[in-house]
Formats: sequence, C-alpha cells, structure tokens
Amino acid sequence: MGHKTDNQHSSISSPGADSVLIPSKSWSYDAEFGIVHLCGCAVCRNYMLHVSDQAAGKSYGQALAERDAELRDRFFEGFRRGRTAQLERDTERLQTCRSERNVARDQVSVYEVKVDEAEKEIARLKDELFALRIAYDEVASDNNNSTFSDDDGSSVSDTDHDDEYCGYGGSSDGVSEDEITAVEHDAIEDDGALELPDSSYRPFTEPPPNRPPTFTPPTVAEDLDTSDQEATNQSLFSSSTSSSPGAPPTSSAVDEIRRKMKLAHLPGQGEILAEIKSLISKTHKTHNSQRTEVQKVLMLEWRRPSLTVTYESPTPPPVASFSEPEEIVDVYVDASGTGIGFYLLGRWQAWKLKKGWKSVKGRDIQWAEAVAVEMGVLLLLKAGYAQKKIRLHSDNRQVVDAFSAENFDQAHVGPIVQLCTDLCCTYGLDCTVEWVPGVENPADNPSRFLFLDKNKRFPCDIMIPHALQEFVLPYCLPE
Repeated sequence: MGHKTDNQHSSISSPGADSVLIPSKSWSYDAEFGIVHLCGCAVCRNYMLHVSDQAAGKSYGQALAERDAELRDRFFEGFRRGRTAQLERDTERLQTCRSERNVARDQVSVYEVKVDEAEKEIARLKDELFALRIAYDEVASDNNNSTFSDDDGSSVSDTDHDDEYCGYGGSSDGVSEDEITAVEHDAIEDDGALELPDSSYRPFTEPPPNRPPTFTPPTVAEDLDTSDQEATNQSLFSSSTSSSPGAPPTSSAVDEIRRKMKLAHLPGQGEILAEIKSLISKTHKTHNSQRTEVQKVLMLEWRRPSLTVTYESPTPPPVASFSEPEEIVDVYVDASGTGIGFYLLGRWQAWKLKKGWKSVKGRDIQWAEAVAVEMGVLLLLKAGYAQKKIRLHSDNRQVVDAFSAENFDQAHVGPIVQLCTDLCCTYGLDCTVEWVPGVENPADNPSRFLFLDKNKRFPCDIMIPHALQEFVLPYCLPE
C-alpha cells in the first residue's frame, strides 16, 4: 500500500503464525463505515470515502460508463462478425436450395405437360374403344340376325342392308378387319357419335331389372306391309334430314321411330334394323344443333341388339343394380373445392375436380354443386334406378331452388338443370332435389376424400361426360 502499515497488515493477517509483529499503532473501529483498521490508516478510509462520496463518484461513474461502452462495442462487433460468417455459409446453401427448387419447378412443368398428354391419350383411347364396341355390336347383330327365319321358314338376312349402311359394298360373305376399321374411323370422326357420357352407358328405356317389357312383340307379317313400310321410311328419313331443328316434330313420327327401334331387336327384322342403322348413321353426321327431335330420340334411346336377346327371351339383360331400393330412395350429393361426392345406402362414390377449375368465369361452387347433381343422376341411371322415385339431397340452397324452378341465372348452371330434367323425363326417373344442412350431408366426406372405406365404395361408376372432362376426373383411392 506504499506505507509502513502494509507490513503491519500483512503481519497480523495470520494470527496463528510463530512470530507476530506488534503494531506500533493500535486498532480502532470506524462506526461510519463499519470497519476495523489501524489508527491513522488513510487507505481504508479514503477508499470508502471514494465509494460513498457522491461528489467523488462522478469519475467512478464515468469509468463505469467507459467500461460498459467498450463491452457493448465488443459485443456488437462480435455479433456483426458472426452474422457475416453465417451469411457467407448460408448464401451458398441458399443458392443450392434455390437451384434445386428451380429444377423441381421445371420438372413439375414437364410432368404436368405429360399428364395432360396422358389424359388426352386416355380420352382418345376411350373414344376408340367406344367406336370398336359399336363396330363389334353391329357385326355381332348382323351375324345373329342372319341365322333367324321368318314365319314362312325363309331366311331373312340383313347382311346387304348392313353392308350398305357401313359402306362396305355389296358383299355378304362376311366382314373383314378393314371394314371394321372403316366403321371405327367413321365413329371416331363424327363428334355426335361420342356424345354419351359413358361408353357402357345404356339407354334406360329398357324395362327395369327383373321386370318384363311392357310391349307385345308384333308379328313379322303385320309390320312388313310393303306400301306402308315405304311411306313410313320416306317420312322418317325426311324428318331426320330435312326438317328444321326448331320445328316441333309430330308425335306420330316419334312414336313410329320408337316402335321401329323395338321391332329392330326382334329376329327376322333385318330390314327394320338396317333402316335404323341408316338413320343413326345420318344422325351421327348431323351437328347437334341441327338434329331433329326424331334424331335426338334415336341418339338417346337406341340400343344395339345383343346376342342374348332372342324371340323366346325378349327381356334384355338387366342393368346391374346395387340393391332393390325402397319406395323412395334418399340420395346425397355434395361438392367441395377439390371434389364431388355421392352417397347412397351406406355406399359412396367420388370424383376429383381438376386444379384451376374455377379459372373459367362463372364456374364457382354453385356450378360444382349443380355438377354433383348431374353426376348423381347419371350414376343412378347407370345403376338401374330408372322408373324409380328418388329424393336427392344437396346442401346448396341456390342449386336446390334452381332445380325446383328448372331455371338458373348463371349461364353455366342452366344447361345442367335442363340436362338433368331431360334425363329424368326420358328415363322415367321421378327425382326431386331437396335441401339438407351441410353438417347432416353424408356426401361431404366423399367430396373431400376424407374417411373413405374402399370396401364401401359404390359398386358402379360412370365415365365423365365429354362436356365435363376439362374439369372433372375419376377418383382413385391411394394405396
């Protein structure tokens, strides 16, 4: 400490030492600071005064401030250097991640193009398959009808008529692969030939499953009167080709074509079958907007003869039905931002909405809800519910009101309402659309693809109608 008392302090600091120096000054207690020190010691008291004296504390406070400022500067400098080092490391990582992201985006674009091409190819193959089925049914019906005989025992063959209809020529020895290809090509090129929503879609003018037909098959003799036949043929051909699409057809023409369609399924009616095929061919070549009512009836109600339909067993093979419905069948449909749901008797069905389906002006959730009703009606008809009483539930009030009034202000929804109404009238489906709260709609989960049991999927499905293929896709459960 710079004076003599330092030795004295150090000498007495160890009371147990062998030799103790006796201080020249005695000890005293300073009550002001609570310390014991040598009398006359200025060191301890000066230090305590330096600490406690407010006037003398200015320099002390300044020293503390300088120390804190230096520590703060060092802290921020260290933080800056650490951040710079981290940015150098992160910049390289960010560049790598951004490069990988750009590559992934490019791959997604490529895959999206491939998916679109695959979807178009699938649609084309479906159309080709549909055309091949048309050709196969025609060839099968030709071979079948050529084996039947009329009441006089003479063989009635419609090969010549079929050849004339298909454009094969006058040969009746058989049908070659080139001829089938010609029919396929003709069916694919005509837009009208592929307007049905499902390649396996059957007109539901057939009798319901397990029910006999309501008409009595007439005899060959009473339907093949030459003079009446020629007059009727001329009338039907002219009504199918030259009448104005806006002019209402006579009920007799529609009734007559329906009678002929029924007769065409009977053995020995090759001429009538050839006539129907000719009308169908002309209808395919007529634009939808130019078709007469007779042609529309042909497109909606004509079904090609099957080898399983014989004179002894005139009832067509029944359309597969999920179950025998109650007197009134309750059906539920719903739509979300991602899909369309259907629910019937504990079974569900679903379809996906393509990404960006709302990009077209006017296509919103109300349009999707109306499409859900359309898909539900088509699925019911496919499952064999024609001539049944259906109560179809939707949780969209605007759509329910639109179907109740059979009109809608929205341009995209009006045609859907009209189509469903026409389908129900054509196939005798007594369908009413009623509102149900969203929380009570069991079709909500299928529309969102939630909690779906693959064992409870509805055992029947339809192909997406051509007008909806741009927006709707089939739904496949994930593995």
